[in-house]
Amino acid sequence: MNALRHLGRSIAALLVGGLCALIAFGLFLALAWLPRFSASTAYKTVALFLVIALSVILGGYVSGRLAGRSRLGHGLALGLILGLVAFGYVLGAGWLELLAVMITGLLGAAGGWLAERTRRRIPASGQS
Repeated sequence: MNALRHLGRSIAALLVGGLCALIAFGLFLALAWLPRFSASTAYKTVALFLVIALSVILGGYVSGRLAGRSRLGHGLALGLILGLVAFGYVLGAGWLELLAVMITGLLGAAGGWLAERTRRRIPASGQS
C-alpha cells in the first residue's frame, strides 16, 4: 500500500510540475516578447531558449518539491518527458532533437537539484 501511495505521489508531482512548466513557459514568453526590440529574430530566438530553460528548471523544481523523495530523479524525469513531447514528437527523430531532449532532461534535473538544496533541514532532538 505504501508503494502505491509513493507511485501516486510521484505521478501527481510530475503532472503538477509539467503544468507549472507549461504555465511558466506561456507567461515568460509573453513577457519576454513585450519589449520594443522583440521584432528582432535573434532576440526572439535567444529569449525562446532562455524561457524554455527557465520553465523546465521551474517544473523540475516543483516536481521535486512535491515528490518529497528522489527530488533529482523526479526533476530529471520531468525534463525528459517534456523534452520528448516538445522535441521528439513535434519535430521528429534526429540527432539534434535527441540532444535537445537530453538538455531538457538536464535542465529538469537542475530543478530537482535546487529542490533538494532548498529542502528544510530539521535538527535532531536534543540539538539546537
